Formats: sequence, structure tokens, C-alpha cells
Amino acid sequence: MKRSKELAKRFSEMDCIICGSREGVSGDHIKTFGSGGECCEGNLWALCFNHHREKHDKGLTEFVDKYSLREILIDKGWFFEEFMQRWIRKTKEGLDD
Repeated sequence: MKRSKELAKRFSEMDCIICGSREGVSGDHIKTFGSGGECCEGNLWALCFNHHREKHDKGLTEFVDKYSLREILIDKGWFFEEFMQRWIRKTKEGLDD
């Protein structure tokens, strides 16, 4: 729990990766917390409120394509699974889909 709070604080002090805003920024779960996404560095990125909402409205794949975020996800250990048309993260335990 302490690590989660530290991560949340660190991401809240970052700029939005889309617009550079510092207002209303939080650590957004790339794979949503509700669908089993972990609260870890590889599953978080800094988004302002508006871009956070847009990601949830559009869905991850469309959002990533719109803002050319593929390299960011790849750097965080994600890859695009062509057959299923979705992003999957590589973890120590295997694949987090």
C-alpha cells in the first residue's frame, strides 16, 4: 500500500504525457485497475483529467494510435498482439492481458 501511495504522489507531480499540463494530472492505469491492472510503474502513465477521460472513452488502442504512444508502451514492456488487436504487457510472471 505504501508503494501505491508513493507512485500516486510521483505521478501527480508529472506533466501529462499528451498536453504537458500539470493541472489535474494523476497516474492512469494503462490496463484499468477494475480489469486487474496492477499499480506498478509499467502499468501507469501521467495523464491530465481530460486525457484520462478520453482514454477511457476511446479505449486504449484508439487512444494510443491517436497520440502515437506506441513507443511509450513498448518501453514500459507492452506489445501489440495483432490477432486479438489489443495491448498486452510482459511481466515476470508471464503475460498480463
